Amino acid sequence: MPTRPGTPSGPIRNILFDFGSVLVHFDYDIMFRRFAQKSPLTVLEIRRRLFDNADHRAFERGEIPAPRYYQIVRNQIQIRMDYRTFYEAWADIFWPDEAMLDLAERLKKNYQLYLLSNTNEIHYTEFLRIPRLMKAIPRQGLSFEYGVMKPDPEIYRRFLDEFDLHAGESVLIDDILENVQSAREMGMHGIPHRNLKSTCRMLEEMGVLIPGD
Repeated sequence: MPTRPGTPSGPIRNILFDFGSVLVHFDYDIMFRRFAQKSPLTVLEIRRRLFDNADHRAFERGEIPAPRYYQIVRNQIQIRMDYRTFYEAWADIFWPDEAMLDLAERLKKNYQLYLLSNTNEIHYTEFLRIPRLMKAIPRQGLSFEYGVMKPDPEIYRRFLDEFDLHAGESVLIDDILENVQSAREMGMHGIPHRNLKSTCRMLEEMGVLIPGD
């Protein structure tokens, strides 16, 4: 089914959730502080070196395997840390947003739920450690598997084609406005997630029925 940009139309049948800051909370500083204990650099210096650079984006697109990325990070921030310790420090920064998971479980009664996330192979291990998430949303689109990240329109094309979904029947819930806007440009509905209350209100305005407990 070819995916074409356009105006959303028809009833909502598919609800796509982002992961971080939507279904879970996270704090990168947890990781930075762990790295700082094994590095001559400060937390601020580590943060500046590790994020928003070509290597990190390539890791999120799956272009660099985790063991190789470990070597890159070790050189970037001069950490004295073995691979397994690095892996756990990188992964263990999330905790569930129980209220949003409650919402997902209620919506599953009437809608098809999906996950569409910019993520890497290490952080994906944390998805697997949240049984409620995996049970409620077993169908997932991941940037490191697609080789492309939101807000690039190609990730929406690949996702919609993989699951044979109509863009106009699908809504993306994402905390990053640029991702929401690019989904809308692909003909999808989009909700910029701020909190449970506002997201529920916008879903209801789209005609989405949210069952009670």
